Amino acid sequence: MVLRELAEYLSRLASRDLAERVALGTRHNAADFARRKRELTALTSSRWAGTITRGSNDQWQLARRAQAAHLKSLVAEIETIERRLAVPVGERDGSTRIKGYPTRRVRAAKQQRLQCLRARAARVGVDAAAGRVHVVRGGKDLLRHRLHLGRSERSLETWRDRWWEARNRIEADGEAGKTYGNQSLRVDPDGVVVVKLPAMLAERHREHCDRFGRYTLDARCRFAYRTEEWRAQVEAHRAVGYTVRFDGGRCYLTASFTPAEAALPAGRDDEALMTAALAGGVLGIDQNVDHLAVWRLDVHGNPVGRPDRIDVDYGGRASHRDAQVRHACSRLIRAAKASGATSWWIPRTPVGGARSTGSGVRRRHE
Repeated sequence: MVLRELAEYLSRLASRDLAERVALGTRHNAADFARRKRELTALTSSRWAGTITRGSNDQWQLARRAQAAHLKSLVAEIETIERRLAVPVGERDGSTRIKGYPTRRVRAAKQQRLQCLRARAARVGVDAAAGRVHVVRGGKDLLRHRLHLGRSERSLETWRDRWWEARNRIEADGEAGKTYGNQSLRVDPDGVVVVKLPAMLAERHREHCDRFGRYTLDARCRFAYRTEEWRAQVEAHRAVGYTVRFDGGRCYLTASFTPAEAALPAGRDDEALMTAALAGGVLGIDQNVDHLAVWRLDVHGNPVGRPDRIDVDYGGRASHRDAQVRHACSRLIRAAKASGATSWWIPRTPVGGARSTGSGVRRRHE
């Protein structure tokens, strides 16, 4: 209950701050940033305000990059249609090898398509010149589902729950040197979660808060992956950022941090480190269009055993491509552990496309 109240409160402030950032557009400067943070600090705290203002700035910049990419794709599509319309129906330009459209019907449809694309590119160009972006907290796709509940096979109550979960979350940036690496949302090595509530919420739950407005949850959290790395991070009081998301009536806590780089052994040079890294052999990886070729090599670069093939399909949606990359990485990690390899290398391909050998091998080791 407390986490949902905090998420609603912070997300409401984030929505107002994002609307102000979008309205300022390219006129936004350092003074505006300081004023926005100062106004939010009076309602929350300096750390919550810093997280909200930085998130609004990042979201505006992401929207600007997406807008530029959208305009670029529109211009490219317009140019493609114009080049094909310049060629008569059913013919091919001998100098450019560009084919015209096969029938008059297709050509007429493409002319209408060209008019729509030009109008859309003009609107996007005006917005880009004015520094105006269009952002929907929660996502445009989910917002469109509200207009087509029957097609999306969702009830109104289910959509409202999904809409609330998409728009409300808690983000707390980490801070090095502070207790357990975070002052806004703290998790100790035993999984006890302590949240710094804004003044208004702390007053509402003052019987359960300490004098600093910190609220301790009665439920403990646990991490299913990389638990030891996270525990080492919080015990050393290094920065750890947390995000609380809601899904299906449950709360999920995600930790993000940069592991401390392992110190190099004293008295060892790069050649000694390379020798130690190659002691267990090398896993050679060759990336192709639709698969990864993997082969175990000995310390001298000679193949050992039989090669392995990891099929990867990079087609389809972005989520599918991301899943394929994760699948390939998992297969590579399992192959390295099974073979006992302590390093890997990828052959570098020059711009001309020929495979390089010898000095053209890029080596990486842990």
